[in-house]
Amino acid sequence: MSHQLMFSRLLRYDTRQPGINVPITLKLGNLYADIAAKLDTGCTDCIFERAHGEALELVIESGSLKRFRTATGNFSAYGHMVTLAVEDFEFESLVYFAADDFFDRNVVGQHGFLNHLLVGLDDNAGLMYLNDNADSFANG
Repeated sequence: MSHQLMFSRLLRYDTRQPGINVPITLKLGNLYADIAAKLDTGCTDCIFERAHGEALELVIESGSLKRFRTATGNFSAYGHMVTLAVEDFEFESLVYFAADDFFDRNVVGQHGFLNHLLVGLDDNAGLMYLNDNADSFANG
């Protein structure tokens, strides 16, 4: 049995750089922050530097507190609803902004990014294929 997936967008990324960079925009009202985030399929949530939330004029600590545990340590972040955009796909997402200024990573993960899109990767060629989940399956 074979299955076919349909993708409407193609992003190129530089395989010489560490990780897979995804150019995204976070929006809140008429404010926005353009970010080069790393795709992390093992990350449950989307997590961004505090400064990006402040650029959207969010009061970071007014969001929902969540504590994250990683192999390299623990940190806290606060969740806020924003619009996340990649290419011409836009969706409302709960994303987290780090509590501390020293947090210097931006990642898109399962909730808030991967659960909204179908993502295909050809890492040898540095190609990321994207489509809205609802429009991805051509033949069941």
